[in-house]
Parts: sequence; C-alpha cells; structure tokens
Amino acid sequence: MRAALFAEGKAKLRVTGGNPLHTRSGRLRSSIRSGIRGPTAQGFLEGYLQAGGTSSRGQVKYARIHEEGGTIVPKNKKFLTIPVGPAKTGASVARVSARQVPGLAYVQSLKGQPLLAHQDTGAVWFILRKRVEIPKRPFLAPSIRDAAKQLPAALAPLLARSLRADL
Repeated sequence: MRAALFAEGKAKLRVTGGNPLHTRSGRLRSSIRSGIRGPTAQGFLEGYLQAGGTSSRGQVKYARIHEEGGTIVPKNKKFLTIPVGPAKTGASVARVSARQVPGLAYVQSLKGQPLLAHQDTGAVWFILRKRVEIPKRPFLAPSIRDAAKQLPAALAPLLARSLRADL
C-alpha cells in the first residue's frame, strides 16, 4: 500500500509542479487514485495507479491522451475549433463555442491557415485545424517506475519477518 501511495503522490506532483501539462483546473490531479486489489486467482495482491476516472467534478476524459499522446480529429465536422483572443478566458479555456458567436466568417491567413474571424471587427476568434497532435507527456508510468525502485527496500523487512516466523 505504501508503494501505491508513493506512486500516487509522485503522479500528482508531476501533474501540478513544473509540469508540461499546464494545470488549469486540478481535475486531472484529483482523478489520480491508487490502492491494492486482490487477492487474484493466484493469491496475489496487486497495487494500482489510475487517472481519468471520476474526479470531484466528473470524468476526466483527457487523462489517457496526456499519458500516451495521440491525434485529435473532429468527429462530426470538417475542423476542430481552437479558441484564441476573445474566444478564450485568461486560463486559455474556451469562453464560447464557435456556433455561439454570431457574425463569424471563414477566412485564411496570408500563410493559408483557416480561421474564424468576426465579420465586423476582423478579430480572429478561432483557429481551424483538421487534426491536432498531442505529444506523449506521461505522469503515471514514471511514477510507477519510481515506486518500483522503492519496493525491494520496503519488502526486505517483511520478507525477513516472514522467514523467521516460518522457522
């Protein structure tokens, strides 16, 4: 259990302190859980570390893509809409969806980048992309490796006591 809690603590530190994930809400951090399951059919106990399950504010669907990386593509439309300028808050979260903003028009930058800009002001509200590559930014796997390094030292006294009890 100590190793599972150690791994959980390490994962939470990776998500919040000086991380490449740019923590905004803390939902991913609060979804990280560890514990012990078992015994298995073979009689073993299993430690686990997980993220993305239900946090205090709902399911954290983006946990897997941060851990493993991947490509995001639009499901029902031609483009993903990435908020910029007036479409996002100070925390870089979408303030509104593109469909909620009247007067947006499709335009292209001088370099050919598709955009949604306001017809009256010309302000760019959204960048349009056909796909976005999310780099692999693991926080669980390194934490499990760190916890595994601690196991031999933690198990040695338990094993010695068990062996003395059998004699």
